[in-house]
Amino acid sequence: MSRNRYPHTNGHLTGAPRRHVALPKLPTHDELIASSEIVTRSVQQLRTAYRPDGLNVGINLGRAAGAGIDGHMHWHLVPRWEGDVNF
Repeated sequence: MSRNRYPHTNGHLTGAPRRHVALPKLPTHDELIASSEIVTRSVQQLRTAYRPDGLNVGINLGRAAGAGIDGHMHWHLVPRWEGDVNF
Protein backbone atom coordinates (compact mmCIF):
# COMPACT_ATOMS: atom_id res chain seq x y z
CA MET A 1 0.00 0.00 0.00
CA SER A 2 1.14 3.52 -0.60
CA ARG A 3 -0.23 6.93 0.15
CA ASN A 4 -2.34 8.23 -2.70
CA ARG A 5 -0.78 10.99 -4.82
CA TYR A 6 -4.16 12.79 -4.97
CA PRO A 7 -5.79 11.84 -1.65
CA HIS A 8 -9.48 12.28 -0.96
CA THR A 9 -8.60 12.73 2.71
CA ASN A 10 -5.71 12.29 5.15
CA GLY A 11 -4.50 8.69 5.24
CA HIS A 12 -5.89 7.71 1.80
CA LEU A 13 -3.96 4.62 0.68
CA THR A 14 -3.80 2.89 -2.71
CA GLY A 15 -2.63 -0.66 -3.39
CA ALA A 16 -2.32 -2.97 -6.38
CA PRO A 17 -1.09 -6.47 -7.10
CA ARG A 18 2.51 -6.54 -8.36
CA ARG A 19 1.29 -8.31 -11.48
CA HIS A 20 -1.16 -6.42 -13.69
CA VAL A 21 -4.57 -8.09 -13.56
CA ALA A 22 -7.90 -6.70 -14.74
CA LEU A 23 -10.41 -8.62 -12.59
CA PRO A 24 -10.51 -9.98 -9.03
CA LYS A 25 -10.87 -13.53 -10.37
CA LEU A 26 -7.52 -13.36 -12.19
CA PRO A 27 -4.97 -13.13 -9.34
CA THR A 28 -3.62 -16.41 -8.03
CA HIS A 29 -4.81 -17.73 -4.68
CA ASP A 30 -1.52 -16.62 -3.11
CA GLU A 31 -1.88 -13.12 -4.59
CA LEU A 32 -5.41 -12.84 -3.21
CA ILE A 33 -4.29 -13.95 0.25
CA ALA A 34 -1.36 -11.51 0.21
CA SER A 35 -3.65 -8.66 -0.92
CA SER A 36 -6.18 -9.45 1.79
CA GLU A 37 -3.46 -9.49 4.43
CA ILE A 38 -2.07 -6.15 3.25
CA VAL A 39 -5.52 -4.53 3.25
CA THR A 40 -6.26 -5.94 6.74
CA ARG A 41 -2.93 -4.67 8.10
CA SER A 42 -3.46 -1.28 6.44
CA VAL A 43 -6.93 -0.93 7.97
CA GLN A 44 -5.47 -1.62 11.43
CA GLN A 45 -2.67 0.90 10.89
CA LEU A 46 -5.05 3.59 9.61
CA ARG A 47 -7.36 3.10 12.60
CA THR A 48 -4.42 3.44 14.98
CA ALA A 49 -2.80 6.41 13.24
CA TYR A 50 -5.85 8.47 12.22
CA ARG A 51 -8.68 7.20 14.45
CA PRO A 52 -11.33 7.58 11.70
CA ASP A 53 -15.03 6.99 12.36
CA GLY A 54 -15.08 4.58 9.41
CA LEU A 55 -13.25 3.54 6.26
CA ASN A 56 -14.20 3.13 2.60
CA VAL A 57 -12.46 0.14 1.00
CA GLY A 58 -13.02 -0.21 -2.73
CA ILE A 59 -11.56 -1.74 -5.88
CA ASN A 60 -11.25 0.09 -9.21
CA LEU A 61 -11.56 -2.16 -12.27
CA GLY A 62 -10.70 -0.82 -15.72
CA ARG A 63 -9.89 2.55 -17.24
CA ALA A 64 -13.43 3.98 -16.96
CA ALA A 65 -13.46 3.23 -13.21
CA GLY A 66 -10.27 5.18 -12.67
CA ALA A 67 -7.70 2.41 -13.00
CA GLY A 68 -5.92 4.53 -15.61
CA ILE A 69 -4.81 1.64 -17.80
CA ASP A 70 -6.55 -1.44 -19.15
CA GLY A 71 -5.63 -4.72 -17.51
CA HIS A 72 -5.06 -3.12 -14.11
CA MET A 73 -7.05 -3.15 -10.89
CA HIS A 74 -6.25 -1.37 -7.66
CA TRP A 75 -7.92 -0.66 -4.37
CA HIS A 76 -8.34 2.35 -2.13
CA LEU A 77 -8.60 2.65 1.63
CA VAL A 78 -10.11 6.02 2.55
CA PRO A 79 -10.50 7.04 6.20
CA ARG A 80 -13.84 8.76 6.87
CA TRP A 81 -15.12 10.95 9.68
CA GLU A 82 -18.65 11.84 10.68
CA GLY A 83 -19.70 14.94 8.76
CA ASP A 84 -16.92 14.88 6.14
CA VAL A 85 -18.07 15.98 2.71
CA ASN A 86 -14.91 15.68 0.63
CA PHE A 87 -15.69 12.42 -1.17
